[in-house]
Amino acid sequence: MLSFSLLSLFSPLLPTGSFTWSQGLEKAVEDGIVTDADSLRGWVQDAAERGLAFTELPLLIRMNEALSRGGDAAFLHLVSLNMAVRATAELRLEEYEKGRALYSILPSLGVDTSLFPASGQPWKNSGYLPLLSLAAVRLGIDLHDLLRGFVFAYVETMVMAGAKTIPLGQSAAWREITAILADIGPCIEGAYSVPEDEIGAGLVSFAIESAKHETMYSRIYRN
Repeated sequence: MLSFSLLSLFSPLLPTGSFTWSQGLEKAVEDGIVTDADSLRGWVQDAAERGLAFTELPLLIRMNEALSRGGDAAFLHLVSLNMAVRATAELRLEEYEKGRALYSILPSLGVDTSLFPASGQPWKNSGYLPLLSLAAVRLGIDLHDLLRGFVFAYVETMVMAGAKTIPLGQSAAWREITAILADIGPCIEGAYSVPEDEIGAGLVSFAIESAKHETMYSRIYRN
């Protein structure tokens, strides 16, 4: 059974600023790469299957395991790796800013953020994924449920960003969300077997659109 703690972490009302980022999707719409519901579905599916499955999900798995067994050195390495695999300045900024926002919220959820493993580095500067992992471990959230919640929130956020930019109606956006999630199982299962030295997304076009987003004349999203 999904816990209220898990649902709280991925609620669209949680003020982490998730809906202010598009990860280059806004620029892809401007460039004519994403133009309708079908191309939006393809974009988000690629991001999940070739991005999340090889970056965020394997990192969450390893961070969760390191925190659970008290592996401070391993966890600190993963914190550094998490930032290193962000392909553009805007993607690094997103990870950093969402982390700072989550840091300010976690005490209200009963999560102690006063002690960072084996380091004087404050938790608030560690990034979103490390803090999400901390919350999951401290709140007793099942790892697989955490991954499912993360993927759901990501897909919902990206589809809604596309829907606002293309634009699409709310019903059409919801159909795309349900269609993408229907095929997402292998993406999550495969993340458990990704070797650490293969963590990182090979999504060149996504990185290019994210980098180009910085120079857009007028934009809605921060990346």
